[in-house]
Amino acid sequence: MEFQRIAIQGVGLIGGSIALAARQSALCAEVIGIGRSAERLGQAQQAGVIDYGVTELSELPAVDVAIVCTPVDRCANDIVALLQQTGPATLVMDAGSVKGAIVRTVEQGTPNHARFVGAHPLAGSHRTGFENADPELFRGRLCVLTPHDANTPETRLRASEFWRSLGMRVSEKTPEDHDRLLA
Repeated sequence: MEFQRIAIQGVGLIGGSIALAARQSALCAEVIGIGRSAERLGQAQQAGVIDYGVTELSELPAVDVAIVCTPVDRCANDIVALLQQTGPATLVMDAGSVKGAIVRTVEQGTPNHARFVGAHPLAGSHRTGFENADPELFRGRLCVLTPHDANTPETRLRASEFWRSLGMRVSEKTPEDHDRLLA
């Protein structure tokens, strides 16, 4: 397993589906949920979506990859906080549907932004919450990565391999091209 431990901030439909797909594909040994409600994280743990949850980033142990699945208006700040809290080997990605503003905010918000690769898995449902998470949600679907100039080829490759391991096809676009094509 390349990713022994992953963290998912925002364990809803998308975050929960990532967790279940990562488990199903044996991509990781442990999934940690990050959220605002200890009660909801406990429910996600009881449902087998995550191994355990934390409500404070200071409680997060070392992870190989962290994916932010929070609403787009919170996403950039959550990414910056994760980049500041996690170690230099942690790959940080998001699952937001808008990229330009997020990437600009992250680049301006921390010098650690080389570890961040924007991602938009083009999958979803009209349902919400981890209760509707589906490990097959991503299979055969497209994930658009929006790397930036600070990313190394190795970082881009790790990001691509992560989404491919969930059964996705991967394409790269600039954040601006992504937003223009999907608008």
